[in-house]
This record gives sequence, structure tokens and C-alpha cells, in this order.
Amino acid sequence: MTVSKAAPRTPLVARPPIETAPPQTEAAPAAETAPETRAEVSSDGFVGSTAAAGEVTADDQKAQNKETIRTLYAAMDAGDGATMAGLYHPDAVFEDPAFGVLRGPEIGAMWMMLTSASSDLSVKASKVGAKPDKGVAHWDADYTFSATGNKVHNSIDAKFKFQDGKIIDHKDSFSFPQWAGQAFGLDRFGGLGRMLSKSKLLQKTMQHFARRQLFTFMEKQGIERPG
Repeated sequence: MTVSKAAPRTPLVARPPIETAPPQTEAAPAAETAPETRAEVSSDGFVGSTAAAGEVTADDQKAQNKETIRTLYAAMDAGDGATMAGLYHPDAVFEDPAFGVLRGPEIGAMWMMLTSASSDLSVKASKVGAKPDKGVAHWDADYTFSATGNKVHNSIDAKFKFQDGKIIDHKDSFSFPQWAGQAFGLDRFGGLGRMLSKSKLLQKTMQHFARRQLFTFMEKQGIERPG
């Protein structure tokens, strides 16, 4: 039996790899430039969030309101009622135990009347604080009450609200009996004087007298009362 020889095998030759182009990718869009920011540091040293440069921040508003309050009392101490009047919003509301409720131009006129009528008014403000839309202060006033010539020391707590950088609401609180005891000399009458100083009738009479004086002053100065 014969065995046939197998045909010689052709050696395998490795093919060179086929080069393929890398996949094309889209370029990432350019990042938008963020607005310039700055750190916010509160009055107590606390570092808060950042805000765009040029933007009015809460701390800016607090600082402005605090400065407005300080300017108000510095002007009062200097007898500058016109500067005080300029710190109020045209639609402002004021209230205290002596005048009751005043509105708009009546407020500035009141300060101009009071500062022009007193030659020895001395005012010291303290405990001034502010937030973006409101503020507080304590102030002490020493003066001669022109109606009686009696010396008065009045200790007052004030609350403010702000709008558009101006005072929109201002409320002064103080003890009317203590004020009346000094202004009208009721303290010298002991218990009877103290009883009279606490009278609601006396307070209403005082408000009527103060408002009548104010409206006469406004008429002389050509200041129109709110409608």
C-alpha cells in the first residue's frame, strides 16, 4: 500500500493591522463667564454668601439704614430739621405719644418746628441697629419745654421701617406720664400730680395742642398737608 505525500503547506503571513481614524468628538461648548463676585462679611465678622459686584446686598442695606438712623439723630442734635425731613419717604407714617399719627410732609415739618423752637436741645442716640428693611434705636433728649419753661429729660425707644432707602415708618415710644410730669411741672404736686400725668384726657389735650401748633407752622412755611 502506497502512501501519498501531502502537499507542502504555505506559511501564513500576518497581515498588517488596518489603521482606523479615531472617532470624532464634538467640541465642548465654551463655559459662560460667571459674574464677578465678592465675599460678604457681616458687621460681626461672619463671611456669608457672595454677590455679584455692583449688586446691593443685604449687608449694604443694613449699613445704609444704620447710617440713616445715625444721621437722623445727629441732625436733631445739631438743630437741623431740614436734613431730618429729607430722610423720610414721601408716604412715611410717624407716631408718638405727643403728636399721635403724622403722615408725609407733616413729619418733616414737625422736626423743623421742634428744632427751630428749642435753643438748648441735646440728643444722644444709642443701641442703633438695622436690618435690610427695618431698624431700632434708643435716644435721650434734654431740652426746655417752651410752653412752660420747664426742663425735660425724655428717654425714647424708636422703631423704623425702610423703603427705597428712606424711612417709611417711624414709631417713638416713651412714658407720657413721666414726660408730662416734667413738662407741666406735675411732679411737684406729689400723688395728685402723678394721677393727672396718667390721665388719658391730658394726653389727648396735649396731642390736640401739639398738632394745632404743627399745622399753624406748616401754613406759615407754605408746606401743604397730605390730602
